[in-house]
Amino acid sequence: MLNGGFNAGQAIIEAQDWSSHLSSLKGRETAEDTVERTILPSIQQLERLTLVCESMWQLLREKTSLTEEELSAKVTELDLEDGVIGASCLM
Repeated sequence: MLNGGFNAGQAIIEAQDWSSHLSSLKGRETAEDTVERTILPSIQQLERLTLVCESMWQLLREKTSLTEEELSAKVTELDLEDGVIGASCLM
């Protein structure tokens, strides 16, 4: 996978940190309910999209002459379309 890709393990740790924080709030839904309802679906969607992207890249690499360097260059090119490297990843 490309450097800087989604890290599911780190996202789960962050979700657990949110769970700890939310459990301290009184009079609201449980932290587990909040994490299950809001954060975990996002993590699952990102994991699925990561898998699909990695699968597409492997197919392209196997069936064409594209290289990792060409893919990285295209990612950078698209990322710079807004004039700021990395900013499009934050949206």
